[in-house]
Amino acid sequence: MAQEDPQQTLLDLTEAIGPATACLARRLIESATRDACQRSISLLCYARWFSPVRVERAALRLLDHGLEDLELLRFLLQHDLDTLVGRVDAELDGQLLLALPDLGRSHRT
Repeated sequence: MAQEDPQQTLLDLTEAIGPATACLARRLIESATRDACQRSISLLCYARWFSPVRVERAALRLLDHGLEDLELLRFLLQHDLDTLVGRVDAELDGQLLLALPDLGRSHRT
């Protein structure tokens, strides 16, 4: 069974409302597609300016934090923050883990 295209499903639903609604939905989707393509071209430019390896490292840092901001990606690259190495004693969000022994015991024992 072939999966239905979600974009086409959405267009079919808006067509049921009316032709103007369907036209507006098509324009919104086309606009979002153009924007996504333009942003992807920016990624390619960053790879050319900074190097593909650096862009990949910076993109990984953003994705690890659930971010998709190209301005932040460029900031990471411009300030060489993509080259920072994670510390073994740090969580993903950069907070240091403190090695506190015997946390389970009471101070009164």
